[in-house]
This record gives sequence, structure tokens and C-alpha cells, in this order.
Amino acid sequence: MVFQPGNRANPGGRPKEKKFTEALRIALNDEVDKDGQKVTKLRVIADRLIAEAMAGEGWAIQQVADRIEGKPPQAIVGDDDEAPIRLEKIVREIVRAPSKNEDEDEQV
Repeated sequence: MVFQPGNRANPGGRPKEKKFTEALRIALNDEVDKDGQKVTKLRVIADRLIAEAMAGEGWAIQQVADRIEGKPPQAIVGDDDEAPIRLEKIVREIVRAPSKNEDEDEQV
């Protein structure tokens, strides 16, 4: 099938393979025996993270918060003297160039 201009069905092509990510997913879904029950390795890791957060570990609390609430937006700042960069609006303006006739009229 020939690509047709204007067809956005798959503009980026085939998605890039993430072999390491896929290998991690497979490994994390493997089951292990924990206290007489079969649970995934991912569940064991999640339980450990929660246990660390419950023990008051700040890094673990931050990890849990970031995954539950999402990371808070960060301001883009420059030097201490400068205010944060704020974008109000981006405007695209199309201006028609004057024709040759208009240029000649102005020179007369």
C-alpha cells in the first residue's frame, strides 16, 4: 500500500521496541511464594515500598505520592533576580507581502 499525503494513520512508523522494559515487565509478573501465597514480584516490591513509607522513609513517601498524585508542576526559573518564565499566548500571524504595484504606488 502506498502512503497517501495527508494520511496520518501511522505518521511515526512502527513504534520503537523497548526490550529492557519488556524484559522487566515479564520478570515482574513472575510469581513467587510469599507467606504461603503466590504473588507477583511486582506486588512484593510494592509492599516493600509501602513498608518503607510507613516506617517514615522520606524517599519512599515521595515515591508513593508521585505515583498516586503525580509529580507537581515545576516552574521554569532563571537567575534569582529573574521572575519565572510565563507564556501567556503564542500567536501565529500571517501577513500578506505588498504586491509590486503597491510598491510602485508608494515611490511615486
